[in-house]
Amino acid sequence: MKPFKDKYSHIYIDLESIRQVKLDNGQIFLYKIKNNPKLTKNEIKNYVYEKVIKSFFNNKAKIKNRKSGEPLIVGVNNKFISISHSKNYFAFYISNFSKIGVDIEMNRDIPIAGYSYFMNEDELSNKWSKNEVLSIWCAKEAFIKLNKGKVKDWKEALTVKEISKNQITAFAFGKKIIFAKIQTNIYTFVYSLTIL
Repeated sequence: MKPFKDKYSHIYIDLESIRQVKLDNGQIFLYKIKNNPKLTKNEIKNYVYEKVIKSFFNNKAKIKNRKSGEPLIVGVNNKFISISHSKNYFAFYISNFSKIGVDIEMNRDIPIAGYSYFMNEDELSNKWSKNEVLSIWCAKEAFIKLNKGKVKDWKEALTVKEISKNQITAFAFGKKIIFAKIQTNIYTFVYSLTIL
């Protein structure tokens, strides 16, 4: 995507497309802000959301949030979106299906003392690497979005059973749920493959 300016005429945001994933049910786009604009996190987030959505659809398209916090594309029919961001990285999952979920996180070590906040007893009984623990976090975040925020106990609702290089296998509500995983030396990115 070409760099652009907006109402902050003195601000220049250089937004780079770093990855696109085509799926049967939609597409995923990853972007990175290459420079450091002097805006608040919220201003940057809103700015990127608006510019990216308008570049996909038209100038009438906007992102609004439902009361649950779920993003909604206004001005476009039959398209749904899941969004995640971490630092200067943004992920957009656009689909014809409403139940989708995506999460991106900068790679980091989650303290062992924090594992019990989001991992259930079954998950805690396994020996996971630090990268796998972050992948579990991402899968649970994507799962919450997949379920439109209607997950009462995210720790217990989804149980991750297996993590491979490119995939996470989990179970929720008696169903097998598959997530794709892309992990670089900078970020971990997880998105839902299973349509509920």
